[in-house]
Parts: sequence; C-alpha cells; structure tokens
Amino acid sequence: MIDHGLGDPEADARSANPDLCPRRLSPLSTRLSDQLVLLLTAMRVGEISLREVVLRADQRHVQPAGDDVVFLFNRAGEAQIELDDAPSRLPIRRGSFAAFPTGRAFRLHLLGDHDEAVLVLGGISLDRRRAGPLLTALPPLLFMCPTRDLGIAWQDATFDLIEDCARKADAGSRAIVQRLLETLFAITVQRALATEAEDRQRVRARSPTIGKALVLLQDRPGETWSVARLAEAVAMSTSTFARTFTALVGEPPMVHLTRLRMERAAQALTATDATLGEIAHQLGYRSDAAFARAFNRFHGRWPSAFRLGA
Repeated sequence: MIDHGLGDPEADARSANPDLCPRRLSPLSTRLSDQLVLLLTAMRVGEISLREVVLRADQRHVQPAGDDVVFLFNRAGEAQIELDDAPSRLPIRRGSFAAFPTGRAFRLHLLGDHDEAVLVLGGISLDRRRAGPLLTALPPLLFMCPTRDLGIAWQDATFDLIEDCARKADAGSRAIVQRLLETLFAITVQRALATEAEDRQRVRARSPTIGKALVLLQDRPGETWSVARLAEAVAMSTSTFARTFTALVGEPPMVHLTRLRMERAAQALTATDATLGEIAHQLGYRSDAAFARAFNRFHGRWPSAFRLGA
C-alpha cells in the first residue's frame, strides 16, 4: 500500500471527455502556447501526496472536494470516474492519467467484470494566487490516455519512477517526483487547450456568425453587451443567435461573457497593480461593489482577499 506524504522539495533543498464534462469554449484557450507558459510559470508545487486505491466489486472510493490539484493514474484493471453533474461515467483504463485542476469532488467505481482495479491517487499543493486564475479557466476534468506518441509503456515507466522516488525520503527524490508530475500535468493541460482551440476553429467553420460573436466578446469584454446587441452585431435574430451560440459554445452568451470577465479580472488582480475600480471599469461594471459581488459569486472570494492570496 502506497501512502507517501512528500514535503515541499523547494523548501528542503527544492481530453477531457466530451461525454463526461459538458464542453464549453474557455476564453483561456485563445492563445494556447502563451497560456500554457503562463500556467507553468505560475506553478509552484508545494506538498505532494500519493496513495494507492484498490477498488473491488461493490466498492467505491469517494474523493471530497479540496484546494489541491488532484490526479490519478490507473495501474491495473478498469475503473470509472463519476461527477455529480455529468451525464455519464468516464472509464479510466490501465495507463490513463486524469487530473482535476480545481480539486473537484468525484467518485471511483470498478468497471465491468474485473476483480479489482488499482489506481494511484495524489494531490499537488500549488500557489493558488499565481496559478489559481489559470486553473479555474480549465475544464474540471483533464484526461490523458495512451496514444501512439505517448504509449502505455512510456506512461507505465513514468508512473513506476514516480512511485519508486516517492518511497524515498531524500530531497532529490522528492524533487524528481515534483518534476515528473509537473510534466504529466503540463502535457495533459496542453492537450486540453489544443482540443479547445480545435473546437473553437470548428465553431467558426460551422458558423462564422458565432465565431464573430466570440471575437467581439474576447476583444471588447468591457462593453455593455446583451444577447440582443450581440445578435444584431452578427445579423441574426435574438432567439436564433442565443440557441445557436449555446449549442456550439456549450453555454449561453452572457454566461460566457461573465466567465471571460471573471478570468480577466483574476489575471489582472494577480498580475497587475490596477485598482478594483480600474478593473471594474475595464470589464464593464458600473461600480466597484457590482464587480466585487460578481467576482465573489464566480470565484468564491472577494477581489481584495483574492489579491492577497487569502
């Protein structure tokens, strides 16, 4: 049984599945390479924990929500991941890696006629003030299965090395675990962002008018947009525009705009010295109070507390 709590190495010496997670186009995915670099730069891995989970018939594992980035990889057998608001469960087979960027709660079940499944479950403590805004913009579940370029042998060998180093108490081994997990997470994020970028291109190819609306929201998030005004800007009726936008993008126009504004706000709070009033004005809010309430509803923290890393 694995049960390794790894300290902070720096202090010591230092796709998503479309059927499981509703697909939406994240504003984060517009500049894939830039956003990936920002995320990796912002990542400051702290404490790392690993433990083995063995699933047998009529058993399940319940993982509560938390602040850490949670990940798991399958070592043997087949299991299923269940999320509360997902229409179906996602199979996770041997050699597959899954990550929950925002520490979302989930349940694991044994799949099919297998006697058992063996998974390694872990958590990574990150600097939320730096990486939080970027993690929030990612899908709630990132998934990577073996492919021709990264086959099961490569992933099994990586997991073997992680587990071997995790058994050792020295700072060098802990640093290796940190780097390997960062690499796995980075590859998984890269694939998720690439998939979202491809989805955005497909939206624009299928409906240039909706593509134009996405560009308008991206370029001018501070304007007083409404569904009717967006529909007029792309020469569609309001009802047809709202229905088509939601079907192709995965969420209604105003929900997408709010998400875009809140992600821009989080980035501004962590990366600039702009005042709350300046950020509110840039993002189209009439008052600091209205902006603060919207930010708290979306991120679960007030802007001032978010900026302080509280």
